[in-house]
Amino acid sequence: MAVEIRIPRLGWSMEEGTFAGWLKQPGDAVRPNEPLFTLEGEKATQEIESIGEGLLHLAPDSPRPGQVVLVGRLIGQLCAGGEMPVWSETAPSPPGPKPPEPVARGITHIASLPPLSAAVVASPSVRRLARQMGIDLNQLTPAWPGGRVMEHDLVAGAPIAASVSGRLVATPRARRIAREQNIDLGQVRGGGPGGRIRERDLYSSAPAATPPTEIPHNAIPVTPRRRAIAKAMVKSRQETVPVTLTTRADATALLALRARLKKETPKNEIAPTFNDMLLKIIAELLVEHPILGSRWEETHILPPGETIDLGLAVDAPTGLVVPVVRDVRQRSLAEVAADSHGLVEKGRLGRLSADEMRGALFTLTSLGPYGVEFFNPVIPWPQVAILGMGTIKPQPVPLPSDQEGYTFRKELPLSLTFDHRVVDGAPAARFLRDLVERVEVIG
Repeated sequence: MAVEIRIPRLGWSMEEGTFAGWLKQPGDAVRPNEPLFTLEGEKATQEIESIGEGLLHLAPDSPRPGQVVLVGRLIGQLCAGGEMPVWSETAPSPPGPKPPEPVARGITHIASLPPLSAAVVASPSVRRLARQMGIDLNQLTPAWPGGRVMEHDLVAGAPIAASVSGRLVATPRARRIAREQNIDLGQVRGGGPGGRIRERDLYSSAPAATPPTEIPHNAIPVTPRRRAIAKAMVKSRQETVPVTLTTRADATALLALRARLKKETPKNEIAPTFNDMLLKIIAELLVEHPILGSRWEETHILPPGETIDLGLAVDAPTGLVVPVVRDVRQRSLAEVAADSHGLVEKGRLGRLSADEMRGALFTLTSLGPYGVEFFNPVIPWPQVAILGMGTIKPQPVPLPSDQEGYTFRKELPLSLTFDHRVVDGAPAARFLRDLVERVEVIG
């Protein structure tokens, strides 16, 4: 029996990706675990492996490199010798044993996906919500071009909220918000079971924007990666209460150590950068100030474990990526430098895997190379804090109290943004104070 090749999901929120190209040619024999094609997900480009075997046949509408494809799309089949592929997506499945799982899987673990109907184009989350709302997707007319059903189409197609004994069915929270904002529940379409109005339905009932009829010729396409970055920024804004504290550290010792390490490091090794030095300091401080590396879990705050994994923001041509340097505290500065250098290079080449950008407790970002001093970095949710480094510049400082006048010394600007739901101002200030002290005596 032929084994289907479908576009896998590289992340839980991924609904589409960018097809980067086949790694096998039509007619090639493919074995299990061989790289089959390359796919760009929300923030990572990965080689997708085969979990079946056979001769490769491409679908008649096989995507071109650079084409955006929906998760679950059928793009090929693996067939035994002499077997011909069947491309009908709508043909009913014959009774019998469970068909084989999709042939495509990422090098990281990816859950298998159910086939999508060719008649209706919709993401798995929209299909699930439609089932919960009792809506037949075949009866909906998508509002946006391309024929893809979105969540707002479900709201438009949902029945007006059901009533019991003449009363509207709504959650207590939805009723309270409706009273506060003077919303007529009778005009809201409920998306819950039986038409029950939920809080989200109050906001979804606002008039939808009219879809654009023409895209300007000079418009910049929104790539999956740019869309993922936008979602992450909005998530951070919605889920955190950011506050930024700023200070400066005397960079004399830091500059001296950097110069010495550059001189002493063999040519075939990587000399530690300012980022690497700060990562080591942060890892030690998170043991002393665990609240800065914790997680807000609504019912409790989860402190960090024994392993301190730190994110390092990288400016890549395709957008911001944040690879994770593992176990920074237990590793030497040279090991951290080698690891971070490799991750930065992979990030700039767009070759980071999803696993290499997952699980950081705290993130370091730098705009120093661009001449920026202080800024308000965005907290990468669900982290609690992020540290921003500015450019090192000479700054005037007063001479000792027994002398008059000023002198100049090179100082490092530091910006700590933290989630005030989890961390109060004083603990954050103590962390920043201790960070300055460590920077000034490093080496």
